[in-house]
Amino acid sequence: MTDNLSGVWKLQKKQSNGSFADLETFALSADGIGAASQNYTILQNGVYRVVDTAGNAGAATALSPYGPPVVTRPDPSDGSDPIGPVLDTDQTLPGPTVTTDADTGLNHGAITENIFEYIDEQTPLYGGRFTAAHAQALMDYRYSVTTDLPGGLTTSLTVIKDGVDVTAQGIDTTHPGSFTIRYVATDPQGNTTTILLTDTLVDRRKPPVVVYPDEKNPPVGPPIDPNKTLPDPVVTTDPDTGYRHALITDEVTETITRAPALYGGRIDRQTAQALLTGRFDIRSAQPDGTLSPLGLQILAADGRDITALGIDTTVPGDYLLRYAVADSQGNRTTVELTYHLVKNPNDPTGQITHTVDPFDGTESGAGQNGSSVDTGLGGNGAAADCRLHWLALLAAAATVGYTLLRRRRTSWLPDILFFGALAGLCAVLWPLSHCPLDHSSLLAYAGALLVCWAARLRALTAPAKSPENK
Repeated sequence: MTDNLSGVWKLQKKQSNGSFADLETFALSADGIGAASQNYTILQNGVYRVVDTAGNAGAATALSPYGPPVVTRPDPSDGSDPIGPVLDTDQTLPGPTVTTDADTGLNHGAITENIFEYIDEQTPLYGGRFTAAHAQALMDYRYSVTTDLPGGLTTSLTVIKDGVDVTAQGIDTTHPGSFTIRYVATDPQGNTTTILLTDTLVDRRKPPVVVYPDEKNPPVGPPIDPNKTLPDPVVTTDPDTGYRHALITDEVTETITRAPALYGGRIDRQTAQALLTGRFDIRSAQPDGTLSPLGLQILAADGRDITALGIDTTVPGDYLLRYAVADSQGNRTTVELTYHLVKNPNDPTGQITHTVDPFDGTESGAGQNGSSVDTGLGGNGAAADCRLHWLALLAAAATVGYTLLRRRRTSWLPDILFFGALAGLCAVLWPLSHCPLDHSSLLAYAGALLVCWAARLRALTAPAKSPENK
């Protein structure tokens, strides 16, 4: 410590009431002048200041020679019985966050850690109730807290659930939930280390949870009504495995637009998945947070699987978008979104009945009624309302019929005019195709043209039969 005015006279320490008391008084010269600097070893954390011989007090400074109590993992070879989740040898301890109190100079450390345990109805954790004795044993198993200061540590332990001290009554361990053990170690000077250990009791059979996202304007699909709540799931239990399957149903209506066409005229598999994952926040109820997609289906109103074809967004219709996921334990959740396409918001065209059996990702080629993939030749939706592929099939049939009628004719000009006109029609229709069946119908049309033209060429170039062979 130094003073360049009249010299150092006193070293003072701040008291708990906020006042400063003399800690050390230094000798002055005969004329009352103190030394410009003095040495003093600080042995206690606190707030200190220097006073010169004129009575001027220097700035208060927090000095902290001692850190908070130190926390380490106990030596696993000491033979302690494990309690709670077993510690791995390579499971490192989270580093402490240390703050210094500017008013006292004391150091305070904090360590936060999270663990989870699976509840068991047959053999309840901790006998069905987690007590203060369990909490102390768990902290002793996971942590060793020490200090270099003589006098040792004083400790306190509190069990907290939902912000309430439940140390006396304990925790019911037969139901999922979480609680926190708050363990505070204090050294003789007042430095502290607080350990906050949160233990989450997990039901391994709880299926993934579905909520609306915080963002009510998803990147794909219409906005979500902020006042709307998601219906409760229908949960069933697999009798063979005991795991649970949840079904969430919801619906949405969109109005057809022409310029530009809604979703470019078609909702394909990728667009449907973006619409579902943007509209629903699906979260695993298991600690690892892992979710595995099981599959996506697009169903027509009559139950036909039209996933490969998609939805024509230029005509009204009702559809079911179905998306399923599974967690790491085998629980499944299926989201079923009834999707209405209408000419105006007040003109819904039907209603789809949901199945309570969640999609497990195995019905890759069949609808709910066991039918095969939609052929587009009947029913509601895009293929049924499209006329272009019918025109292509009609032209193909006309080509075959013309070829059969002309099989004995040998004049070139009608064939050139007929096949040229139909080839031009095929070229005109191709860029106008938008139904899933248009391209396949036009390809069939083009194939019929090539086959029939080849047949006519063979007939026109075949050598004429001589009278002797007649």
